Amino acid sequence: MNFHKTGVGAPVNNDRDMTPRYDIEFIEPGKYTQIALVGRVTQEAVLTVLNQISDDDRHSGRVGILWDFREASFDEMTLSAMRSMWQHQIDHRMNTSRRVALVYRDDVNRTILALWVEVASSSTGTERRCFTDIGDARNWLTGVDGPPAAG
Repeated sequence: MNFHKTGVGAPVNNDRDMTPRYDIEFIEPGKYTQIALVGRVTQEAVLTVLNQISDDDRHSGRVGILWDFREASFDEMTLSAMRSMWQHQIDHRMNTSRRVALVYRDDVNRTILALWVEVASSSTGTERRCFTDIGDARNWLTGVDGPPAAG
Protein backbone atom coordinates (compact mmCIF):
# COMPACT_ATOMS: atom_id res chain seq x y z
CA MET A 1 0.00 0.00 0.00
CA ASN A 2 1.26 3.47 -0.88
CA PHE A 3 0.52 6.60 1.15
CA HIS A 4 0.11 10.12 -0.26
CA LYS A 5 0.55 13.52 1.34
CA THR A 6 0.11 16.77 -0.59
CA GLY A 7 0.74 20.39 0.19
CA VAL A 8 2.38 23.79 -0.39
CA GLY A 9 0.52 26.41 -2.34
CA ALA A 10 -2.55 26.29 -4.49
CA PRO A 11 -3.12 23.80 -7.29
CA VAL A 12 -1.52 24.67 -10.59
CA ASN A 13 -4.36 25.76 -12.87
CA ASN A 14 -2.40 26.81 -15.95
CA ASP A 15 1.09 26.88 -17.42
CA ARG A 16 1.79 30.35 -16.01
CA ASP A 17 1.11 29.38 -12.39
CA MET A 18 4.49 28.32 -11.01
CA THR A 19 3.38 28.07 -7.36
CA PRO A 20 5.31 25.14 -5.91
CA ARG A 21 3.26 22.14 -4.87
CA TYR A 22 4.25 18.64 -3.96
CA ASP A 23 3.00 15.13 -3.46
CA ILE A 24 4.73 12.73 -1.05
CA GLU A 25 4.21 9.02 -1.59
CA PHE A 26 5.59 6.27 0.64
CA ILE A 27 6.22 3.38 -1.75
CA GLU A 28 5.97 0.05 0.00
CA PRO A 29 7.19 -2.48 -2.58
CA GLY A 30 10.60 -0.76 -2.82
CA LYS A 31 10.57 0.92 0.58
CA TYR A 32 11.41 4.38 -0.73
CA THR A 33 9.81 7.82 -0.48
CA GLN A 34 8.79 9.52 -3.73
CA ILE A 35 8.33 13.27 -3.89
CA ALA A 36 6.87 14.96 -6.96
CA LEU A 37 7.52 18.69 -6.92
CA VAL A 38 5.65 20.76 -9.48
CA GLY A 39 6.16 24.45 -10.27
CA ARG A 40 9.02 26.67 -9.21
CA VAL A 41 11.51 24.93 -6.91
CA THR A 42 12.23 27.15 -3.92
CA GLN A 43 14.27 26.73 -0.79
CA GLU A 44 11.08 27.03 1.26
CA ALA A 45 9.30 24.28 -0.69
CA VAL A 46 12.24 21.83 -0.47
CA LEU A 47 12.75 22.44 3.25
CA THR A 48 9.00 22.05 3.89
CA VAL A 49 9.05 18.66 2.19
CA LEU A 50 12.23 17.55 3.98
CA ASN A 51 10.79 18.56 7.35
CA GLN A 52 7.53 16.73 6.64
CA ILE A 53 9.18 13.46 5.67
CA SER A 54 11.67 13.60 8.54
CA ASP A 55 8.73 14.01 10.96
CA ASP A 56 6.79 11.10 9.44
CA ASP A 57 7.40 7.63 10.91
CA ARG A 58 6.60 6.06 7.54
CA HIS A 59 9.86 7.50 6.15
CA SER A 60 11.98 5.76 8.77
CA GLY A 61 14.05 2.87 7.44
CA ARG A 62 13.51 3.69 3.77
CA VAL A 63 16.25 2.83 1.28
CA GLY A 64 16.02 6.17 -0.45
CA ILE A 65 14.19 9.21 -1.73
CA LEU A 66 13.09 9.81 -5.30
CA TRP A 67 12.63 13.49 -6.16
CA ASP A 68 10.54 13.85 -9.33
CA PHE A 69 11.39 17.26 -10.79
CA ARG A 70 10.06 16.58 -14.31
CA GLU A 71 7.34 19.23 -13.93
CA ALA A 72 9.47 21.63 -11.91
CA SER A 73 11.50 24.70 -12.73
CA PHE A 74 14.78 25.71 -11.09
CA ASP A 75 14.83 29.09 -12.86
CA GLU A 76 14.99 31.03 -9.59
CA MET A 77 17.18 28.66 -7.57
CA THR A 78 20.39 30.29 -6.39
CA LEU A 79 23.65 28.80 -5.16
CA SER A 80 23.06 30.58 -1.86
CA ALA A 81 19.68 28.84 -1.46
CA MET A 82 21.25 25.47 -2.27
CA ARG A 83 23.96 26.04 0.34
CA SER A 84 21.30 26.91 2.92
CA MET A 85 19.40 23.70 2.12
CA TRP A 86 22.56 21.56 2.40
CA GLN A 87 23.46 23.18 5.72
CA HIS A 88 19.92 22.67 7.01
CA GLN A 89 20.11 18.98 6.09
CA ILE A 90 23.46 18.61 7.85
CA ASP A 91 22.37 20.57 10.94
CA HIS A 92 19.15 18.56 11.30
CA ARG A 93 20.59 15.20 10.19
CA MET A 94 17.83 14.94 7.62
CA ASN A 95 19.53 12.60 5.18
CA THR A 96 18.89 9.25 6.78
CA SER A 97 18.37 7.63 3.38
CA ARG A 98 21.24 5.82 1.71
CA ARG A 99 20.34 7.02 -1.79
CA VAL A 100 18.64 10.01 -3.37
CA ALA A 101 17.51 9.88 -7.01
CA LEU A 102 16.65 13.11 -8.83
CA VAL A 103 14.58 12.88 -12.02
CA TYR A 104 14.60 15.82 -14.43
CA ARG A 105 13.24 16.68 -17.86
CA ASP A 106 15.48 19.30 -19.47
CA ASP A 107 19.09 20.42 -19.70
CA VAL A 108 18.58 23.54 -17.56
CA ASN A 109 17.38 21.46 -14.62
CA ARG A 110 20.10 18.87 -15.36
CA THR A 111 22.84 21.44 -14.87
CA ILE A 112 21.45 22.67 -11.56
CA LEU A 113 20.76 19.14 -10.29
CA ALA A 114 24.26 17.99 -11.29
CA LEU A 115 25.69 20.79 -9.13
CA TRP A 116 23.31 19.83 -6.31
CA VAL A 117 24.40 16.18 -6.53
CA GLU A 118 28.10 17.01 -6.58
CA VAL A 119 28.11 19.31 -3.58
CA ALA A 120 25.38 17.69 -1.50
CA SER A 121 26.79 14.18 -1.82
CA SER A 122 30.16 15.25 -0.49
CA SER A 123 28.67 17.28 2.35
CA THR A 124 26.06 14.80 3.61
CA GLY A 125 27.52 11.41 2.73
CA THR A 126 24.37 10.27 0.91
CA GLU A 127 24.74 8.81 -2.58
CA ARG A 128 22.85 10.88 -5.18
CA ARG A 129 22.26 10.44 -8.90
CA CYS A 130 20.34 12.24 -11.64
CA PHE A 131 18.06 10.43 -14.10
CA THR A 132 15.87 11.30 -17.06
CA ASP A 133 13.87 8.07 -16.74
CA ILE A 134 11.83 7.56 -13.56
CA GLY A 135 11.94 3.78 -13.99
CA ASP A 136 15.75 3.82 -14.00
CA ALA A 137 15.69 5.99 -10.86
CA ARG A 138 13.36 3.56 -9.08
CA ASN A 139 15.53 0.60 -10.09
CA TRP A 140 18.67 2.30 -8.80
CA LEU A 141 17.01 3.18 -5.47
CA THR A 142 15.84 -0.37 -4.90
CA GLY A 143 19.07 -2.01 -6.08
CA VAL A 144 17.76 -3.38 -9.39
CA ASP A 145 20.42 -3.15 -12.10
CA GLY A 146 19.64 -0.79 -14.94
CA PRO A 147 21.36 1.46 -17.45
CA PRO A 148 23.92 3.98 -16.20
CA ALA A 149 22.57 7.16 -14.64
CA ALA A 150 22.44 10.34 -16.71
CA GLY A 151 24.57 13.01 -15.69
